[in-house]
Amino acid sequence: MLGRRVHVARLREDDLRALDIDHPRYREFRVYAAAPRPQETIKLIRDWLRGQDGD
Repeated sequence: MLGRRVHVARLREDDLRALDIDHPRYREFRVYAAAPRPQETIKLIRDWLRGQDGD
């Protein structure tokens, strides 16, 4: 997917290990099943896609 210019946002639940992917269109966002924050998570992803996350 990254080769096709698609952005990939991986929601990494709880303590799943990070994948060893270093690509500008790939980012992992840690989420917790016991404390879901869907609106905050969507905002983080939206800001990343818009280039407003400060990275």
